[in-house]
Amino acid sequence: MFGSPASFSFGALLVAMVGWLVAALVTYVFFVFTGFLTIGVIGLLICFISLRIELESGSIVGTVSSPDSFRRQVERQQAMSRAERAAARHEQSLTARSARFFLNLGIALALIGFGGFIYYQL
Repeated sequence: MFGSPASFSFGALLVAMVGWLVAALVTYVFFVFTGFLTIGVIGLLICFISLRIELESGSIVGTVSSPDSFRRQVERQQAMSRAERAAARHEQSLTARSARFFLNLGIALALIGFGGFIYYQL
């Protein structure tokens, strides 16, 4: 299931598992001290990050956008072959699918967190 320990996929999976474990522990600690409000705030944070990733996928990333930057991006896209454009579209669709999943997760966490907060306050 995990592959050999020397393979890259095992290392990436291990890093992902440790990252999720740390995130879960931090969320649990915040939940213990502040209650459902933390879950709602974390849900909003996940929504913000996933929307930002979705909006910036396949385009210029950053706050400063100039006509020269857009021109270079269009020229780079026009210089691509059909196979490269198809690969880029496929990568963008995978990014959009992942961003949509995390957006839905963030919305669910926000609803659960703020709903639980309101329920226990009444």
